[in-house]
Amino acid sequence: MQKNSSEQKIFRYTGLALLIAEIAKQLFLTFAVNGGACSWWDLPWQLCSIPMYVCLAAGFLPAGRIYDACLSFLSTFGLLAGCCAFLDTSGFNLGHPVLTLHSWLYHFAIIAIGIYAGKKRLSHAFLPPLLLFLFAAAVAEILNVSCFNAGLRPINMFYISPKYIFPQMIIKDLVPVIGNNGAILLYICVIIAGAWLLNGAWQILHRRADDGRAGKTSES
Repeated sequence: MQKNSSEQKIFRYTGLALLIAEIAKQLFLTFAVNGGACSWWDLPWQLCSIPMYVCLAAGFLPAGRIYDACLSFLSTFGLLAGCCAFLDTSGFNLGHPVLTLHSWLYHFAIIAIGIYAGKKRLSHAFLPPLLLFLFAAAVAEILNVSCFNAGLRPINMFYISPKYIFPQMIIKDLVPVIGNNGAILLYICVIIAGAWLLNGAWQILHRRADDGRAGKTSES
């Protein structure tokens, strides 16, 4: 697989811009909002945070399977996270215009980079981005439990901490029926299913584009 320099620069500079904005957000939260105290709840390891790291990595990785996995993740799990965030934008309103603006722009950015990655990706294998998601979720759970036990609270990365009642819309209503851990597992399964459907959609779009190019070539 060959990737051109302009493609790599888009991922690199977008990732750097998102990272710099996140660092500025964390500094603003810590010193301007929380009086020098770290807000563990706002630790940048939510599902929506992961595209920032993956995008930055894609900007520096050589062509190959890991690069393909990054693009696949951005166009499935990353795109899904960005779009689903707009189903409930109450989390965007963080009590200060600067933070609210960052939330809106950030989620628009990961949607845009997800679409771009979907157009550029060559592999449609779902296992690599799935493994990347599961790794990120495992890290989130380790952070949730270890930080909670150390008194660094509140913290609920990926919203899958067993220390809190599951908060996400719709599924949270099932907690009395299937239990808190059941709701967390269902939530993870729903995310995987949604990303799998997006992966299939990209495969169909690419196949149609290839058929269209083949048709134009045969006509000429």
